[in-house]
Amino acid sequence: MKNRYSETVPNGRFGVMAAVAPRKRQCKFETLYPAATAVEAAPTPSRWDVVRQQEKKQITNIIDMKRAIVIILMTVYCSGLFSCSSEKKAYPTNLDEQELRILEENINKYHGKVVAFDAVVLDVKEGFVEKPFYKVAIGKNYLWVGGHGGMEDIKIGVTYRILGLLCLWTDDAINKEYNDKEYFILSFAEVNMDTKMIFVFPNAKAAYDEWEKGKIPYVPTE
Repeated sequence: MKNRYSETVPNGRFGVMAAVAPRKRQCKFETLYPAATAVEAAPTPSRWDVVRQQEKKQITNIIDMKRAIVIILMTVYCSGLFSCSSEKKAYPTNLDEQELRILEENINKYHGKVVAFDAVVLDVKEGFVEKPFYKVAIGKNYLWVGGHGGMEDIKIGVTYRILGLLCLWTDDAINKEYNDKEYFILSFAEVNMDTKMIFVFPNAKAAYDEWEKGKIPYVPTE
């Protein structure tokens, strides 16, 4: 029976099998567990190395946060610029206090002129067919407007952006009763600047569409 703890090798001198001491088997830890050995072999970081790594990570996080904040602020700023430019493009104006003063110096020349302006409502009267006839302030000046919405649509103290036709009047009961000027504005459209509600005279829809696209419309009066 073969000895499991010894090995035999041929003996050249005697021609017989001789017993020899068993060879030791190599059992290296890295052979059986290479991954564990690699971990154990890696140098252990010092306390200062750990602190430095944490500081670098904190600095990186702060930089990333600052970049994110800058991107957000730039996005909001650009959005605000786009919003403002879009609002200015639609519903443009061509009349202010100074322009109105120039027009009134020779008002006959501007009969039939299309104007658009911002004004604050000072007073509201009932005009023809229960439509509002109202007085508005443009700076320190004022004028009267013949509206086309309901009486309840025009509120005193509210700012409106108005598109309309400058008209001279001669024999008009409403203007004669309230209006001390030679002209009034026949409204095409009115935008409540608080609620953004828009009231459009149906027969002036084409003029309103041009105004909405950023143009002061041309309206032939003859």
